[in-house]
Amino acid sequence: MALLSEAKRKQYFKDLGLGNYNATNIKKFQKGAFPHNSKEWDGAYGTKTDRALRHWWNVRHYTKNFRPEEFKCDCGGKYCTGYPSYMKPVQLKHLQTIRDHYGKPMKVTCGLRCKKYNDKVKGSIKNSKHLSGYATDFYMQGVTDTLANRKKAVKYIKGLLNHNYTYGNGINSSGASVSAPYMGNALHTDTNEPVKKTEPTPTTGAQKITAKAKEFAWPYGTKESKYKYPNGSAKTAYKLALKNKMNKKAKISQTDCGYFASTCVRSSGVAGSFLALPASASKPYPAVPKTMTIAHKGAVGSFALKAGDVIRYRKTNGHQHVVIYIGSGYIAHASRGHAFPRVSKSKPWNNSNVKKSTIQVLRAK
Repeated sequence: MALLSEAKRKQYFKDLGLGNYNATNIKKFQKGAFPHNSKEWDGAYGTKTDRALRHWWNVRHYTKNFRPEEFKCDCGGKYCTGYPSYMKPVQLKHLQTIRDHYGKPMKVTCGLRCKKYNDKVKGSIKNSKHLSGYATDFYMQGVTDTLANRKKAVKYIKGLLNHNYTYGNGINSSGASVSAPYMGNALHTDTNEPVKKTEPTPTTGAQKITAKAKEFAWPYGTKESKYKYPNGSAKTAYKLALKNKMNKKAKISQTDCGYFASTCVRSSGVAGSFLALPASASKPYPAVPKTMTIAHKGAVGSFALKAGDVIRYRKTNGHQHVVIYIGSGYIAHASRGHAFPRVSKSKPWNNSNVKKSTIQVLRAK
């Protein structure tokens, strides 16, 4: 696995309060993360430090009731740094969901394991999910301390999103009775990575426009956006399309609604020379290509918008705007104000500063 990019390292250091990303602060982090492995305190960023940094950031980012140290390998530095891997987001979210449901402290009895330590743990299997950060053993008073309570807990946990397997002494998530005295009063629970939903291949012009709008814009409400696209920049896919389809390079502050909508439609294949807006609002709208039609003019009101519709309009202040409706109340658009294309949930064409008579809804045939 490749190391985190330097941009992400800097961001993670900032988020974790570790100071600037430099050799001095890397060494400080190593001392805190690897207290039993002084030979690793060299201030150099390598694989072991990378795993630990990913782990610390994930725990702080995806949970509110756990500390990174709780998940360290129990070999105590004998075989590894404590972080032979790192806890994965899906597992951390899983644990926090359980913790929130019961509202009680959760003691992690086993988190990460290195291979050598795993081989020595009673009841462990060769390909244990503890090796890769997808498993946790935990104890919760009043929840896992009796067989009756464990059965209830397992029934609840097996119904959670991305759950794979849970068991304790006397019960597993398949409903079978198991003998696992080495687990004591703890439960083991692990997860699988979420199955990525694949969008159906777009076939109609509207579907193709919608697909490109989603591909080029930042997704709505995702915390990861600022890490994937730092400094408010556009997606690489959009920059390339803008250059290839509009003969323009996208800098951080140099894209707008017209370029975005035009690039989406051109890239979709619906209309290779489509122009959403003129250079200025004093000029008439560009002609509608033969593969599209004006489905509606004037105030939208009760008109039924469809995903893939391109909505353009002018404002009372002399400005103009264009957005692409992508369904369920969401639009994809861009402007010099926020620089990068994004998805948001709004109906800007209904604002009081919009000249309703200038609204046009363009739709692929």
